[in-house]
Amino acid sequence: MEEERDTNFDDERMLEVVSRFESMLNKNSKFYFDVEEFEEIIDYYIDQDKYSSALEATDYAFNQHPTAISIQIKKAQILTDKGKVNEAIKILDKVERIESTNFDICFLRGSIFLIQRNPTEAIRLFDKSIGLIYENKEDYLVDIGRILDKYNYSEEASKYFVKAHKESPEEKNIVFELAFLFEKLNQNEKSIEYYNKYLD
Repeated sequence: MEEERDTNFDDERMLEVVSRFESMLNKNSKFYFDVEEFEEIIDYYIDQDKYSSALEATDYAFNQHPTAISIQIKKAQILTDKGKVNEAIKILDKVERIESTNFDICFLRGSIFLIQRNPTEAIRLFDKSIGLIYENKEDYLVDIGRILDKYNYSEEASKYFVKAHKESPEEKNIVFELAFLFEKLNQNEKSIEYYNKYLD
């Protein structure tokens, strides 16, 4: 219950920040937002598939915080999602010289290799990125599994979901995704096993 209240508070806060940003645009004014607020604004637009708005938000963020690594990575993420991988790679090359052990950089480079149909190199980078995470590892394993599945590397995706399940065996969403993934792979016994775990 406490977690649900925290989630609702976070969502309300994010919507308030986005509303303030859009009000600024409508009034053609200049409001100050800290880096974390810009990250929330950008993530909101990415989640809504509003990539033009997300890119516009990164431009405003750069004006206020020109050295913020996280904003540059967000821009690389947007460009990757839009298929503009060469532009994304230029940004990643730049920020990697400053933060060579950043999970998001490794993850995005892996995603780019998937787009380029090079799963071997993608998985090498995904595995490297996991070595850079020390908390909530299951969330990152799920992200890797989802992107592998998105590009039809479902067999490889299942391995990351299994690792995520080991990290967090009580997380029902991971159990359901495993059941669905094994069904998709026609591994019916495993699929039924995880569906039963989900129902239990």
